[in-house]
Amino acid sequence: MGFSLKGIFKKLSPKGLGQSIAIDLGTANVLFYLLGEGVVLNEPSYVAYDKNKKEVLVGQRAKELWGRTGGDMEVARPLKDGVITDSETTCLMLKTFSRMVMAQRQIVGPRFLVGISSGITNVEKKAVIETAHMCGARSVDLVEEPMAAAIGCGLPVDDSRGMMVVDVGGGTTEVAIISMGAIAHKESVRAGGDKIDQAIADYIRQKHGVGIGLIDAERIKMEIGAAYPSEDSAVINTTVNGLDLYSGRLEEITITQKEIVEAIKEPVDAMLNAIRATLDKCSPELIRDIAERGLTLTGGGALLTGLGELIEQRLNIEVTIPREPLLSVVMGLGTILENIDQYKKLFVN
Repeated sequence: MGFSLKGIFKKLSPKGLGQSIAIDLGTANVLFYLLGEGVVLNEPSYVAYDKNKKEVLVGQRAKELWGRTGGDMEVARPLKDGVITDSETTCLMLKTFSRMVMAQRQIVGPRFLVGISSGITNVEKKAVIETAHMCGARSVDLVEEPMAAAIGCGLPVDDSRGMMVVDVGGGTTEVAIISMGAIAHKESVRAGGDKIDQAIADYIRQKHGVGIGLIDAERIKMEIGAAYPSEDSAVINTTVNGLDLYSGRLEEITITQKEIVEAIKEPVDAMLNAIRATLDKCSPELIRDIAERGLTLTGGGALLTGLGELIEQRLNIEVTIPREPLLSVVMGLGTILENIDQYKKLFVN
């Protein structure tokens, strides 16, 4: 990735020298889109640091230390349920990520465009803005994630006919009905990938009497997780090691996909209920539009086997999943950056 003054001056903002970065600040993953270059970072939302915060690791390297550090290092996840819970640590993480993607770039005061949950409060929204300024941002603009996801999926958001987007992230599930370039109706529930991981760990503890960590629960989800049972669900399986809570012995147990369908029923039902609640708000005209168009299922949670099929079965709505659902929000934010004048009306600062 070469550096040239010509490239920098080509990207100058009228507000002054500085790069523009779109950030999908997710509970599970952080993604960066650099103006003119595309997606340059996709890392887990983990940060590890020593007590003086001089030695800092972020992303996958920090995640690998989760549950494995002693007294000298701490590993944190500074976002929960789609919101910042620790501004200082979030800033530390973002600054480190920024140095990674802008190495050898003489950048002053970057502009941040950040995707936010449609359900956050004004206080939580203020925390995002303040944290971005703590990181040295020259300016901060916010866009609701369902709108960014729709744009990232290539949906015609300015169309008068309504369309539905369901964005399943690590911390939240965002449901939105979009028409005429605006969100007509929306629901946000704090149920996503993290709640599924916790549900798997809780199930194994309760049903098998074995304690496992959330990293193992996430692995199980990614290997055999499913929202809807298939013909082979009873035989599709994986193994996991944990501590038997009664004997104190280390045990290896086998978990089937059928068990996972049962384990994650509660968070999956919460997602379905959010879709129903959004439809309940719609006019007959919007309902007709959605019946004709179906819904777009995106976010990392769209990769959960059978989730689209379950929605289709329960709600009788055709579901479309983009090729790379995890990138939908950041690609939408990037499109907004590249066409800033066209999309200014979407800012929700």
